[in-house]
Amino acid sequence: MRIGIVGAGMIGGTLAKLWQRAGHQIMLSSRSGSAGEKASALGKGVSAGKPAKAAEFGEVVVLAVPMRAVPDLGAELAPIVAGKIVIDTGNAIARRDGKLAQEALAGPGSGAFTAKHVPGARVVKAFNTVYFKDMLTERKRKKRIAVPLAGDSDAVGVVEQLVEDAGMAPVVVGPLEAARRFDHGTEVWNKGMTAAELRRALFRRDQPEGELVVYRSHLIDESVFTHGFPERHGGLSKDLRTSLNVGYRWGDDESVVIDNRRLVAQSVGYDPQQLVVTKHVHGTRVWTVGGELPDPPEYDGLVTDQVGPVLGAFAADCVPIVFGDPDARVCGALHAGWRGTVNGAAVEVVKAMKALGADPERIRVALGPSIGPCCFEVGPEVVAEFRSKLGEVAGLVVAGPNKEHIDLRIANRFLLERAGVAPEHIDDSPPCTKCNPERFFSYRRDGFLGGVHMGFIGLR
Repeated sequence: MRIGIVGAGMIGGTLAKLWQRAGHQIMLSSRSGSAGEKASALGKGVSAGKPAKAAEFGEVVVLAVPMRAVPDLGAELAPIVAGKIVIDTGNAIARRDGKLAQEALAGPGSGAFTAKHVPGARVVKAFNTVYFKDMLTERKRKKRIAVPLAGDSDAVGVVEQLVEDAGMAPVVVGPLEAARRFDHGTEVWNKGMTAAELRRALFRRDQPEGELVVYRSHLIDESVFTHGFPERHGGLSKDLRTSLNVGYRWGDDESVVIDNRRLVAQSVGYDPQQLVVTKHVHGTRVWTVGGELPDPPEYDGLVTDQVGPVLGAFAADCVPIVFGDPDARVCGALHAGWRGTVNGAAVEVVKAMKALGADPERIRVALGPSIGPCCFEVGPEVVAEFRSKLGEVAGLVVAGPNKEHIDLRIANRFLLERAGVAPEHIDDSPPCTKCNPERFFSYRRDGFLGGVHMGFIGLR
């Protein structure tokens, strides 16, 4: 088989060597010029060219490049690889790929991210979990290292054979979206597992880990509303997401996240299908649930006066806030990061609730577990923006050992009181997420390989 490899680094060069041994014809390519040297060193059956030439040469094309290179390479190679099998070996790593890594691991994962940039290609995710030195020593092992792969069924069959030809054991996980189950940072990544070990890790259904605890506020009337802020235990997620991660976009397996949301719903007593969530964009837009959800569904705030919907707001250091007017039977939920906070997102929720008949003087507000002033270190430009928009609020800015800190609880309290909410109707004393790793997820502490919390509220 003719195989074009784009990227002549550790993975690309190693696969070229292994497939050369198996009798395949290889063309190595790189933008740095290193492909020629490696091809010469490998000898017969291995040639070198530019990425476009390798893509033309290969019946199968391998992308063995950092994730940050995929968008530009995709733009160049997409017309050439349309209809071909493309093996994506890349990993999305924050320290190397920056913000693009978070984008790549969001939703259906890095395999789907690559597929988006090579439309028309038959993308298979494979070889991203195995260290190149382990590939080279594989023939010396009694038990072969397993390679998980995911993609279109016909294309996967071809790649299965190429995994065998490289001396490793293929384990088909499912369609391309299932590749997120072995993305960088997951339980099976770079563990050197055998096929049996990999199957046990990927396909098991464990019992929930730990007790599911829901943090609640004394201010929200439980006879009118169901509400809460689940802590991190009692779910099925692994690693830094142990165990009640409820966010899809953080690279967790979708089926596990669905199960975690179901566990929360069962614990509290609502139908998991009633949960309403939107994409958070650190803004101030509020959607009144009941009408058709606009596209794109980018709202940080939700309000409703209907029985049925349970409004959810995700957070992992940002402030999840729930609102309820028990007399008007109107409630709301808000994701308030620092940008949403400083721009008055909480005020916008109060306004939207007023439009449904709520009275600010009756609205009860509970701030959920979030990063506290002890840990929320910010730059001078953030401090300046808070002071410019909120003025000199007592306790808002706190001195820190290196930089100043912002108290998001005080900021939201100040804005809520200015919107007419009574001071005694605001519960703003939740635990700090960063300070309590045994109870809560924290983006500042764990990065985007950690989990996501949720605040929720609905009418009974």
